[in-house]
Amino acid sequence: MPPRRILIADDDRLICDLIAIALRADGHETTTVQDGARALASLHMRAADLLILDANMPVMDGFGVLAALRTDPMLRRIPVLMLTGLRGEKDVARARALGASSYVVKPFAIPTLLSRAYALMSARPPAPIAPPTPALVARIDNREWID
Repeated sequence: MPPRRILIADDDRLICDLIAIALRADGHETTTVQDGARALASLHMRAADLLILDANMPVMDGFGVLAALRTDPMLRRIPVLMLTGLRGEKDVARARALGASSYVVKPFAIPTLLSRAYALMSARPPAPIAPPTPALVARIDNREWID
């Protein structure tokens, strides 16, 4: 599989780092954010081949991110792997109804997560590298960075 761009959105930095290390070891590029609003901002600045998304995050939860993604023509085709501690049937059904491509419950095993992630990414070509959007240029000009 060619290298892919993956956004990891989870308020637990340890989980973000753990997943990022595993994906980078296979040659993929990762970005991590700790809330849903930053996830959306990051995706608007640079498309991803996969979003690994927690449900319980500050500012905007994962369900809000899913809803926003699916109504955005530029982002709606990004596969989303929900990675969350919510294990109830209603939570899984809600995520699926909002467009989650896969659902993994915490605690999780890295091989399981990677298997699901690679299956989602192999089903579609890599995201194209697009020229910077006007919003990105404005953010750069204003020195607004996402950590």
